[in-house]
Amino acid sequence: MTIQSYFSKPSAWLPSWLTTWLPIFLIAALSTACGGSGDQGREPILGLPAANLVALNVSPANSSIQIGGIQQFVATASFADGSSRVVSSESSWTSSIAANASISNAGLAQGIVAGSTTITAKYADKTATANLTVISVNLVSIAVTPTNPTVPVGNQQIFKAIGTYSNGTSTDISAITTFSVSNPAIASISASGTATAVSVGATPVVARSGSVSGTTNLNVSPAVLMQLSMAPLNPSVQVGATQALVVTASYSDGSTMNVSANSTYVAATTSVVSVVANTGVVTGLTTGNSVVTATFNGKTISTTVTVTPAQLVSIAVTPASALINIAATQNFVATATYSDGSKANISNTVIWTSSDISKATVLSGGTATGLAVGSSNIAATFQSKSGSALLTVMSAPVITGVTVTPATNTVVAGSSRNFIATATYSDNSTLNITNTANWSSAQPFTATVSPNGLAIGVSAGLATIVAKADGFTGSAELTVTPLLVMTAITVTPSNSSATVGANLQFTATAVFDDLSTQNISDTVVWNSTNPAVATISNSAPKGLASTFVVGNTTITATQGSLSGGTNFTVTAALITGINLRSAESFAVLAGNSITNNSGGLTLITGDIGSPSQTVDPVQTAGYTNYKSGAILATALADVQTAIADANARSCDVNSAAGINLGGQTLPPGVYCYADAITITGTFTMNGPGLYVFRTGSTLDSSSNSIVALNGGASAANVFWVPIAPTTLGANSAFIGTIMTSSAAITMGDMATLQNGRVLSASAVTLRNNVITL
Repeated sequence: MTIQSYFSKPSAWLPSWLTTWLPIFLIAALSTACGGSGDQGREPILGLPAANLVALNVSPANSSIQIGGIQQFVATASFADGSSRVVSSESSWTSSIAANASISNAGLAQGIVAGSTTITAKYADKTATANLTVISVNLVSIAVTPTNPTVPVGNQQIFKAIGTYSNGTSTDISAITTFSVSNPAIASISASGTATAVSVGATPVVARSGSVSGTTNLNVSPAVLMQLSMAPLNPSVQVGATQALVVTASYSDGSTMNVSANSTYVAATTSVVSVVANTGVVTGLTTGNSVVTATFNGKTISTTVTVTPAQLVSIAVTPASALINIAATQNFVATATYSDGSKANISNTVIWTSSDISKATVLSGGTATGLAVGSSNIAATFQSKSGSALLTVMSAPVITGVTVTPATNTVVAGSSRNFIATATYSDNSTLNITNTANWSSAQPFTATVSPNGLAIGVSAGLATIVAKADGFTGSAELTVTPLLVMTAITVTPSNSSATVGANLQFTATAVFDDLSTQNISDTVVWNSTNPAVATISNSAPKGLASTFVVGNTTITATQGSLSGGTNFTVTAALITGINLRSAESFAVLAGNSITNNSGGLTLITGDIGSPSQTVDPVQTAGYTNYKSGAILATALADVQTAIADANARSCDVNSAAGINLGGQTLPPGVYCYADAITITGTFTMNGPGLYVFRTGSTLDSSSNSIVALNGGASAANVFWVPIAPTTLGANSAFIGTIMTSSAAITMGDMATLQNGRVLSASAVTLRNNVITL
């Protein structure tokens, strides 16, 4: 160990008492030098002759140290003006017997071998001396401090070696000691005793001086969190926009980790920003500033978020595409979306342009005019944002033909029948022109026809009903049969029953003198002999019986002098039906659209609901057509709940195939078919109870098909649940509630749905139908 190494770390080799008192001695010495008697601390004036130096003194005058020990000597100069100061570093130092002790230029002596020597200091022309004795002692043991410390990975620990000598004295000998560790994979250590933790574990630390050594253990714990950082610092966000804050943890081993998802976040001003407490996503609410603080494992980091006004994000032009004729106009709407999620109609603010002004022009405000066949993009631009829509201009289509439906029909003299005129155009489109066509009857003595296509039978025979438009003619045949004499009335279902709370539709059938029959349910007067048990409606839907208590009654139908009747038994309710909730009052409900033929007559008894409707069907008084709002949204949601209920029922019949129900009679139950359900002819449900028909494919009824009830079966407890589209054939009579979660429902021309509903989350198409709850 060199003298220089001793001097570099005096605290390692000075005796403990000197380490404590040396600063005090030095302060006292400096105080004496700077504040001695005579000039109150004034130092000698630079440049004065050396003769002003009066004396030089070295302290301590007599001292002793061990071999290897050190002693700091202080040289103090006294001047003629009474001042004094320490000049140790400016003096020249010598040891009379350098073999016994050495001394540095600053007056620091070190014992080498036992013996005595004279220490001399020279400053200017003055010299002073002191006596130093080197005592011979042996190093007996070394203690390593601190004892068994624990530090985290990446941190350092300074060890000291305390030597005990044969004379019983102890001193810090770190400067003459070499340090090492047994397991460098756990920690490394410098020769002077500074250890660095590398990995979790424990390793002995050894201090050695000559042949003497001492040991302690260094325990290394996992790295500890030192600090957090956040990015971006002091970000700016627009009102409504978001900014994700990233929090990074720095550990004692120098590693870092993204702890954004493990931190918690708090905004100081919640009216300006909101922050998701466990993700750090900040949303601007109003203009201003707010401090956002993130906390992780007891550490915090903050940043200031500045919220600026909302900015324009995009412009949408609607409709996205449009088709018009030459010279026709189309109004476009420009809608702005801002960073706060708000929207605004800016049609009168944007600049409108047409990509091909030879095909179409557009005015301020968004009104485009077709000029020639072709296409043009109609664009709206504002604040560097733009949106566009496609406008296609075509030549006006012309009529190429007229058809009249139904092509054939039969009525009794005095009765009427509606005919429909449809025009076909050159672009293959069609249009109901019933109310604009010119109607006539080729045989007016057999049948007449009104301007809206309503034909009335006058006398027996065959009449041709004609509709004309733009030089084109269409026709249909109407057979008028003689006026018959009604001889009897029958009421069906006969001897039927229903449970309390259920409804049952009765039918009155007239029997004529030629043994022909006709449904006259809508013209008779209905009566229940015991209305406490059940009543029967004389308003739409006529003939619908409502049950109240268990018992018996007679249901009668009267027209003129003729009456017919049947027994009706009301039994206790045992049915667990499908709860439609708020959708119960809807006869027609569509999540996307309702398409109803223009000019036709569709009559709905019940509420109607859809956000898009072409031609509003005719509704019975007392019901509402909902095109938006909470009632419509709730009803659509309740339909999905009812479908889920129906699909959760256990199957009484479960088939991997499909089925044609035509000609069959089935009791109550849950019928499940993987393939399509079709109905041709007549299908009868017999007996009170719940009927659920589920299909993994389509539901189709053929033209003129009939769904009938018997034996107390109630339409209120009949549910059809198809996955794929449903189509009811023309002139068919259907019963029950059709509900589908995503497929369309189409009712054919003149098809009827008695005591039922058409409920679809998709689209419903109607054409001259009667639908009655």
